[in-house]
Amino acid sequence: EWDRTVDPERRAEIDRRIRMLTDRVHRLDDHGGAPRRTASLAAWVGLAGPPAEALRFGLAIALTVTAATFLVAYPVAWLVARPSRRRDVAPFLVVLAAPWALDPVLRLHGWQALLSPVAAPDATATVVVALIHAHLPAMLVPLLVALRDLDPRQIEAARDLGAAPLRIHRRIVLPHAAPGLAVGIAATFTLSAAPLVAPMLLAPDRGDGWFAPTLWRTLLDGGATDVAAAGAMGLLVVCLAAAWGTLRLFGVRAGDLLGREHRHDRA
Repeated sequence: EWDRTVDPERRAEIDRRIRMLTDRVHRLDDHGGAPRRTASLAAWVGLAGPPAEALRFGLAIALTVTAATFLVAYPVAWLVARPSRRRDVAPFLVVLAAPWALDPVLRLHGWQALLSPVAAPDATATVVVALIHAHLPAMLVPLLVALRDLDPRQIEAARDLGAAPLRIHRRIVLPHAAPGLAVGIAATFTLSAAPLVAPMLLAPDRGDGWFAPTLWRTLLDGGATDVAAAGAMGLLVVCLAAAWGTLRLFGVRAGDLLGREHRHDRA
């Protein structure tokens, strides 16, 4: 790249990167091939600034992706899980999983070719659509599992008593699907909180605005493994807290995730 570049500023930047990587190799050799990591408050202080802004942006995107994925997955799960369609669940899951047999990078390039003319110049929308497509099974499968054993007589009784469809879903279907919904929301949010490949391919102009690419750039520019480790630990804490809060919000306990039979035995 240095030989192909004629811009003096770009060559100076490449020279700086080469010196940085050379110094890092020497440090690795001095420590037997393993980087030295020290736990200190400075590593957490290093997250202030761009990493913190990227984390807030990533969490906002994760909330958007989770909400949009639910809006897509819930009607599909409800239609497929109806008693008259339950025999079609297995073929539907096969058709659903077919696109995920492709390499993830190929799928991302497909979304880039499809949506880049529409989303330009801001590619954030392209990343959001790609994340919804990538994480749809994480929301859809738990909802299908939760709705398959819903007694259709409850729906018929509610309709006979004059309940509107919206009230039926709010008072009967959603409470019954609470365990699956909680799992789907927690899984989708966690998977969407810090994507790496999707922003780097679909939003290269603002790749540093995403949390994982920001940590990656921190490693490349200065070899700050302590700061990257602190960022990863902070993200883990946020995702665990979000998962725990989601379960508490829906009133789901660990035993509820074991299945209806476990709940019946406990009752």
